[in-house]
Amino acid sequence: MGSSSRSSIPARADAHRRAHLGRDRIQKAIVVGHAGHMIKAIGTAARRELERELATRVYLALRVDVRRRWRTDDALLDRLGLD
Repeated sequence: MGSSSRSSIPARADAHRRAHLGRDRIQKAIVVGHAGHMIKAIGTAARRELERELATRVYLALRVDVRRRWRTDDALLDRLGLD
């Protein structure tokens, strides 16, 4: 029996992303927004775009961390694709 092309498409893709912010918790509060509304809007828009590109459902987990001196952390900047 031949395999159908549908069987090669995953039912769902999982993605976990973390945003690193410098400075302090105030900056984190700005990104997260009141009661999480801003991070929810960011996540919803990103998930919808990924679903369009991948043609499958996507579970997107977002996390925002405060990390001091991230701009001078060469390893982190490389992982984030920043020069």
